[in-house]
Amino acid sequence: MTINFLYHGARSRRTLCRVALLLLHALVLPAGLAHGQALQTGTIIGTVRDNQGGAAGTVTVTLTSPVLITPRTDTTNAEGSYRFAALPPGVYALSFELSGFRRATRTNVPVDVSITRTIDVTLEVGQVSESVEVVGESGVDVTQTNVATNLDTNALQNIPTARDVWSILQNMAPQVVLDREDVGGSEGGLQAVFSSHGSTWRQNTYALNGVNVTDPAATGAAGFYYDYDSFEQVQISTAQHAAEVGTPGVYYNFVAKRGTDAFHGGAAYYFENGGLVSDNVSQELRDQGITTGAGVNLFSDATFQLGGPIIRDKLRFFTSWRDWRIHRDVPNFPTSENTDLFSGLLNLSYQLNPKHRIDVLGTIQTYYKPNRNASAQVPPDSTWIEDDVFRIFQGHYNAQIGGTALFDARISYSNVDFPLKFQEGVSEQNTTELTTGNQTGAAPQAFVFYRERLAGETSLNYYKAGWLGADHDFRVGYQFGRAVSESEADVVDGVTLNVFEGEPSFIIAFNTPVLTQSRYTDHVFFAQDSVTRRHLTLNLGLRYQNTKGVLPAQSSPAGPFSTARSFPAQDVISWSDLAPRVGLIWDVGGRHRTAVKVGYGRYFHQLSPDPIEAPSPNNLGGTGYAWNDSNRDLQFQQGEQGAVLFTFGGSSNTTVNPDLRRPRTDEVTAGVEFQLPHNMVLSVDAIRRWGRQLIATTEVGIPLSGGYTTTTAIDPGPDGNAGTGDDQRITVFNLLPQFAGQNRRLVTNPAGFETSFKGMEVTLQKRFSNGWQGLLGYSLSEDDLSRAGTAFGVFGGGEEESAGAGNGGGFTDPNQAINNTGGPSFFDRRHSLKVSGSYQIPGIDVNVAAVYKMQSGVPVVRLITVSEDVNGVPFNQGPITFYAEPRGGRRIDTLHYMDFRVSKYFDIRRDRRLEVIFDVFNLFNANTITGVNNNTGSAFLSPLTILGPRVLRLGARFTF
Repeated sequence: MTINFLYHGARSRRTLCRVALLLLHALVLPAGLAHGQALQTGTIIGTVRDNQGGAAGTVTVTLTSPVLITPRTDTTNAEGSYRFAALPPGVYALSFELSGFRRATRTNVPVDVSITRTIDVTLEVGQVSESVEVVGESGVDVTQTNVATNLDTNALQNIPTARDVWSILQNMAPQVVLDREDVGGSEGGLQAVFSSHGSTWRQNTYALNGVNVTDPAATGAAGFYYDYDSFEQVQISTAQHAAEVGTPGVYYNFVAKRGTDAFHGGAAYYFENGGLVSDNVSQELRDQGITTGAGVNLFSDATFQLGGPIIRDKLRFFTSWRDWRIHRDVPNFPTSENTDLFSGLLNLSYQLNPKHRIDVLGTIQTYYKPNRNASAQVPPDSTWIEDDVFRIFQGHYNAQIGGTALFDARISYSNVDFPLKFQEGVSEQNTTELTTGNQTGAAPQAFVFYRERLAGETSLNYYKAGWLGADHDFRVGYQFGRAVSESEADVVDGVTLNVFEGEPSFIIAFNTPVLTQSRYTDHVFFAQDSVTRRHLTLNLGLRYQNTKGVLPAQSSPAGPFSTARSFPAQDVISWSDLAPRVGLIWDVGGRHRTAVKVGYGRYFHQLSPDPIEAPSPNNLGGTGYAWNDSNRDLQFQQGEQGAVLFTFGGSSNTTVNPDLRRPRTDEVTAGVEFQLPHNMVLSVDAIRRWGRQLIATTEVGIPLSGGYTTTTAIDPGPDGNAGTGDDQRITVFNLLPQFAGQNRRLVTNPAGFETSFKGMEVTLQKRFSNGWQGLLGYSLSEDDLSRAGTAFGVFGGGEEESAGAGNGGGFTDPNQAINNTGGPSFFDRRHSLKVSGSYQIPGIDVNVAAVYKMQSGVPVVRLITVSEDVNGVPFNQGPITFYAEPRGGRRIDTLHYMDFRVSKYFDIRRDRRLEVIFDVFNLFNANTITGVNNNTGSAFLSPLTILGPRVLRLGARFTF
């Protein structure tokens, strides 16, 4: 039961050495190609005219901001144009000066990540000493087709949320669908997975300061629980990504705060406990088996930030610290599920001279959860002890070359030490009741995961005005990525048990203890030209990506059902792909107030370790045996295994198709964006997507059409009671005896495994100004996961496009293709409405804010498990589970809830403010069912999870 054959003790020392070398490398990268500003900075452009409408001459434009260490200047060209690129997000001021004209200024100009802000100015005749402040709207972005939502600190701090990165998506990201609903921390301490526009959650990308920091093994998940108060801005891109982004999922980018030229900071504390939580478990829910809700026992979140100059006009710092504890109730789980996190971040900015800047960032976090995987079906003994350490270190160099070129180089190193340990003193073998999914005994497996990601990016931006009759904004670059995944697994006595209605059914004998290692590298070259002529902009992009996946030489010791094994390094995957991107933007009327946008993009999916590790003899695997429990103690002893039922994973012959192709998604969008009064922007977008060349594990050792005999089983109806009038006969497939245990698997691109999505999205956003802000997002969507794509996991919390871990749907067992010929995925929500906003009541220093969400319920499909056919003949492969009805016929209830905030400001001294905050989550104490048991029987459709109850959160925030 111990896992100790990897030496982790030296990792901290290796990490320090790697970080020092990587940051040094980041600062001395050769000036060739550099990463463009699109993914972590913004741009301000514009034209300066005189009062006759002509070019005003050579105007000096000066740009200042608290986030700039030194002001930046530019002069207008012959057409009167100016340009400031690679700007950190923040609030800026512009001044325009020309002899013979009054000095013009524009203040409070917002700069957002990946957004181009157009500021046109008309100069009036007069003395430079006379100043005219230019007012008006900033307009819409008329340079790109990206569909994204940008949130600044006003949105992040003034809207009530559970204060993690997933609650931002839950409340303020149109068309992003999560697998959970967090009510003031009721789901805190665990990640959510999410999807947008039909992409699987595996294709999401997390970025910190524009560099990929996604977990390299749990691909599409985060490798860090980010400090909510360390963000300057958050970008949520869902479609028409720039050429730097490879995947079709959500591109979720966090930009860290920097120090300014004066000392600023703050401290905050937020608190909840059981006394502030209501009870939303009704008698109806109690009658259905829910005895406890999803409330919060303790939410304690203490943060501190400080930033300022170290060497004035040269070196600045920003640091943030967080002590975050979430102790919560899980419905029908007998104890509190606790999570304690502590993190620290330091960000340094050094201005070598006015055109060269270096940034260095480091952040470390500890994470402790003694009951990971707690649920109504998983008791405390069957949970894990999780005790993690997460680290991210980054270096960044930015240089302005002349007046028209920008060089940018950045590097990021992240790693995760992630153990999932058995509960101390628990030695009983894990047992699952097949008819309910309930577990007893120890956790099924214990793991020690280690993961690291190295990502380097360089690019060069070059702007050329008036070339071949148009203005050109060129961007070329190179990206490098290397991911390491190591996992150790163990199983109590090497075996897990399965019972059927309390009677012994079958066992799975694992090849543990086992160590699995994999590596993959990416080399990417991208190029893009944004061509503007009058009111039309054409974006042409191309991305070339080469990916290699390898198994390094590795070994594992002997176990109860396995011998010691080792093997040399293997090359498993080598892909090279070209992905084009095209966008067209029409600036209607040329005033930057209305833009019509259409775009096409191809995305190749990011690689996970699953298909790399599939052929590894060290991959977690095993053999299923019929269980002859001779002494009737419901614990396995050697000699009780019966006939072989199936094999899978490392103990079977699994290969990867040498012609395996990389999965891809093609996307077409069309939309229009309007600048409305009061600084509001309205966007309407239509999105169409197709997923092709998806990967699944197929069965090649047992012919699906010749290895089974057709027979009939009884479906007793949803209640599971035979003979009550709703029985149906259903055709199923019994494995022929001679094929038992002959499983051989092939990872390939099976025909017919495809996805499609169509949807419409409407977004109305007003940035904070004049005391208020707001965001409204509505989406209408429909997705379809093609036949047999992912079997039952699709309704269990999110689909996996790679079935390399063994669940290949109808591609490995014809029973899993029953009623599985198409339908919605778990993330399909036909209607979704999210509204959030805040308003500062003038004169009394009171802020009120609210969030409202409406979302269609998740799809539910009934599963049935049968152990014998209609004649009482047991199935040769053991009990079989399949869909008892077509996918998409049922949904749980539509979700409605509202959160509310009222806070009071107290200005103590200049630039010093105390805010006392009262948040109420789930204001009307809704108890909507969010997850149900989908197993045929008396528990069918009984609730497993419900919306967290109303909770009051008390908070105080001091800023200076």
